[in-house]
Amino acid sequence: MKETIKKWTPYLLIIIFAFIIVFPQIKSNAYIIGIDSIFHMNRFYDAAMQLKTGHFSYFQSFFGFQHSGRIINALYGPLFAYVNGAILLVVGSWVKYQVISSLAIMIISGCLMYHLAIYNHANRFSATVVSLIYILSDPIFSWVSGQQFTGWGAAFLPWLMLSGSQMLREHKVHIIQLALSMTILLQTHIMSSLVGTIALIPFFIVGWMHANNRFKMFRDGVLATLLTLVLSGNVYGGMFDIYSSNRLISVAPQADLDQDALAIFQKQDTILNPVYLILFLLTLVFLIWAFKRISTSLKTITIVGLVFLWVSSFLFPWNTLSSWFPSITYLIQMPKRFDVIAYILLLTSISVFFSNLTIKMVSPIVKNGFLLISFGILFFQATSIIHEDIKDWNSIQVVSNNHDMKFQTADPKALRESLTSNNLSDPLYLMTKATPDYLPIKEQLLPIGSIGYYNFHPYGNYDRQVILRQLHYPLTEKVYHSNELVVSWMNHRDHHHQKGLPVIKYAHTVVTFNGKTLQHPTTSNIGSVIVNAKPGWNQVTLTYEAGLFFKLTSYLTWVGWLSLLAFAIQDWIKKIALRFKFKS
Repeated sequence: MKETIKKWTPYLLIIIFAFIIVFPQIKSNAYIIGIDSIFHMNRFYDAAMQLKTGHFSYFQSFFGFQHSGRIINALYGPLFAYVNGAILLVVGSWVKYQVISSLAIMIISGCLMYHLAIYNHANRFSATVVSLIYILSDPIFSWVSGQQFTGWGAAFLPWLMLSGSQMLREHKVHIIQLALSMTILLQTHIMSSLVGTIALIPFFIVGWMHANNRFKMFRDGVLATLLTLVLSGNVYGGMFDIYSSNRLISVAPQADLDQDALAIFQKQDTILNPVYLILFLLTLVFLIWAFKRISTSLKTITIVGLVFLWVSSFLFPWNTLSSWFPSITYLIQMPKRFDVIAYILLLTSISVFFSNLTIKMVSPIVKNGFLLISFGILFFQATSIIHEDIKDWNSIQVVSNNHDMKFQTADPKALRESLTSNNLSDPLYLMTKATPDYLPIKEQLLPIGSIGYYNFHPYGNYDRQVILRQLHYPLTEKVYHSNELVVSWMNHRDHHHQKGLPVIKYAHTVVTFNGKTLQHPTTSNIGSVIVNAKPGWNQVTLTYEAGLFFKLTSYLTWVGWLSLLAFAIQDWIKKIALRFKFKS
């Protein structure tokens, strides 16, 4: 009984800690709006309303993003978008949703981090404190305090790193665990899955070099990859369908990558917290000091963590690299994204070092006290951030980060009420943000130059052609027959005239105008539909017709998940039967 209590106490502490962090928000009934909040609110609202109405479109946004039919969720964590949409529907308000999602990300990340540290032979105390320290790190806490979605990738990455640790310690690949952890990442945040894949490479190589049966380890790695492809077919199938037939606006390029690389003193917005800097430097000291005495697995974990810390920092020659390969300014955008692997691996290392190394002249009390003091400082800093956000909520501005946002009301009370009410669409009307990612364009944009990203003014184009048209010249809209977006309006003029509509057409979007399918509809520079409206009533219908490859990969994904579920149920029944037989 005592051992059971000891086993579950760390998980209980993580849950209690998560509630302590969000308690001020619960008490004040506040919603924290960060730089990416409006973008993700539109994503999840669209998924929620698709679930509520039964009008599904895997590709088109029917309800979010100004009912524009633009593609977002299919390219950005499709399955997890529906999970968040379901949570939003159940809780019924944005404030409640944010509290639940913040609790979830902290509990998931903390428990997975604890499990990773324990697997690598950290003691329970060090593993518990390190898991709480990871929760307070920028990759995780950026969601709690600002709704940056990289936090969700960071929450699941310790699970993937556990598969890497198994490669190092057991010299084998756990097929289902590796496939599931990678699939969840792909269905949540694709960039995090790419970063995680890069981190796994040295783990696999070192494990394979020490394996007794190298062929089996290689074969199981291939099988895990194939299973991942089966379980995530909708992700890469959807991306292929869209990218193979369209030129899309990418995320905004960062011309000076050093500006978004991890710094130590120079830049306040990307500075590495001094507490983490000290912890990470300690891992380097311990690595050098005890290099001959520590295991190969701990060496690999620490070295890979330090390499990712270097890659994510201003010490890495990012600007030189971008001058050779300009396209990485789109792909990487923010080098500090690589720091999540450093946080996970180096915190794991410090927990193991503090648990197992006998450091002369340093007692366990001093070591444990150092971890607790580090945690205490970080906890104080985190609660200060939350209190500042709540202070903004109760002020005239309401919004913590209003960069590029536009408001349809000057009444702070109206904004607060929209986020606490059960009408989920209200805040999306009162607050808009022109995020142009994944809009179709006619000519590929370069990071800089005459046809560069910023000369194209993608934010301004989307604001004028979609948001303002929808707000100031609203059309009568509805969704019916499950997968069609219908736009209708009255032309009060007595003659035909060109009408730009706040809806987006992609290569596989079928446009029907007044009952006739348009073979080559006219579109703007960001894909908004332009028609020659007749006098009187007009109607445009948009349907997305996916290609054969997506249909096949989606079918494969359904079969894969159902087969895995059937296998899990069968395995569970066998275990129950064996226990019953043993008791009899």
